[in-house]
Amino acid sequence: MKGAPVGVDAGVAPGFGRESRPRAEEPVANVVGLCRAGDLSAWRLLYERHVPLVYRVARRLGVPEADFADLCQEVFLRVFRGLGSFRGEAQFATWLYRIVVHEVARAGRARTVRAALLSLIGRPDPPAVPDAQLEQARAGVELEAILMRLKPKQRQVFVLYELEELSLARIAEVLECPVETVKSRLRLARAEFSRLGRKRLAQEIDGSAAAPVGSDCREGRP
Repeated sequence: MKGAPVGVDAGVAPGFGRESRPRAEEPVANVVGLCRAGDLSAWRLLYERHVPLVYRVARRLGVPEADFADLCQEVFLRVFRGLGSFRGEAQFATWLYRIVVHEVARAGRARTVRAALLSLIGRPDPPAVPDAQLEQARAGVELEAILMRLKPKQRQVFVLYELEELSLARIAEVLECPVETVKSRLRLARAEFSRLGRKRLAQEIDGSAAAPVGSDCREGRP
């Protein structure tokens, strides 16, 4: 039987190394239970199911693309080491959101890539980005640019509520703060988002009006 990966206490994953090959549609509570029993296949399935969420939230919270892989490893390392004490009183996704938010807040520090996670799942590749229409791609860039202008705590609430569609109560659980605090931050975030959106739109209109009709101003070409 294989031992627990280097850097992980043996008590975190008793019997680590066995594989039961859980089904792809296995309820997350069952997968979590198998993970806590040390099932490698369950760990891989848990990772594959939730890594898109981690990438999506990290990107919307302002993590540079170059840091995605390291952030993802840090998040799932915390999941791996903390799942043994996870009591299941909160939904797993709520717990995972909390870990992602905390790790994003620490994203400025130097990260050490842990051998334990690499040996378990390998270095993750960024999710494939499908070809999108030009306007959709442009809208995504505009959204991220505005989100980056919001204060971090306001951005957290805005992303979790407006984009991830979590309830106010669940966001309060994720951020470990009162619901009224969440409401206050959301009001401020919405107001600032609207202000910034109007400002960017005005700048775009002004820029279009300044360009001569029928000309192409790119690279100084007539």
